[in-house]
Amino acid sequence: MNKKIISSFIAVALLTTAVFTQTTHNVITDRVKCTYHTENGRINGKYISYYLTGQIKAEGEFINGMRTGTWSVWDEKDNLIVQREFSDPFNYTQIIPKAPEDDPVKLLNTSRYEIKYNDEGYIENFYVSKEIVLWAKRIWRFVEPENNTLLFENNYFFSFLNKLAIIDSITVYNPENDEFMTSLQTSEIDTSGTLLGFRIKEDAFIDRERQVLETRILGICPVVINTSGDTIYLYWAYFPELRKFMAKEKISNKNLPGNIKTLDDLFFYRYFSGRIIKESNVYDRFISEYAENKLKEAERIEISTIEAEHDFWMELNGKCGDKHD
Repeated sequence: MNKKIISSFIAVALLTTAVFTQTTHNVITDRVKCTYHTENGRINGKYISYYLTGQIKAEGEFINGMRTGTWSVWDEKDNLIVQREFSDPFNYTQIIPKAPEDDPVKLLNTSRYEIKYNDEGYIENFYVSKEIVLWAKRIWRFVEPENNTLLFENNYFFSFLNKLAIIDSITVYNPENDEFMTSLQTSEIDTSGTLLGFRIKEDAFIDRERQVLETRILGICPVVINTSGDTIYLYWAYFPELRKFMAKEKISNKNLPGNIKTLDDLFFYRYFSGRIIKESNVYDRFISEYAENKLKEAERIEISTIEAEHDFWMELNGKCGDKHD
């Protein structure tokens, strides 16, 4: 069986022109073993996972945590169940099983989504209703200065958010509740203090229409440390409301991929690094409240999210995957 992955970096606009040091990670969870690579805190390069028996499960390439090129998934008996060729993170050609070419079945295999900009200058999201969501997980991340120079240099993104909040261009919400229910008045916003980073709330989900994993940011909260040394959460900004403003914010850097021209592009293509600090759970606990090794637990959640998609690919093609986290 030929399991060689075709390199697609030369064909994908997400590739940067800069050369970064690649870090290799070897992970063992209760369900899979996995080897992957990161550059500047983002998953980049070859990804390969194995069943605990040692049999290969999935193999492919990531750029900034988004799939690219050929991805293959095997069952525990070494049968190649699914193979896809990704033209962008949300569109692919089904190679195995071979997609029917006869009408009307052919219509079921056409692209459901096209990456294109709307009249306000940002990429329109695919419409997703509750009825077509197969799996979802809510995740909270913390974005800090390391590996995010563009966002933090000269307090760039912090100043951008504060300007929108203070001149009432956007509604900001009480930082004690991230459900965007209680708005704050301008007089209640105190932006003094030293910026530590940003807390991000997002949803990862797989939908029936496209059968791919997508992660969408819901909100952003600046976090500072005040003169007394206390950590302060300033306010929550609702991300969908920010997008039209970020689309007007042009950015330029020699190391940026060619498709990232605005601040909104940067977030849409996830050209940032953020470590997981919480996943949705019945006890509503942060990783720091229950895990001895926070980085290891964050990595487990990251890998389990990736592997959930592989399990659904197999289920949708008549094979049973593992139980989804």
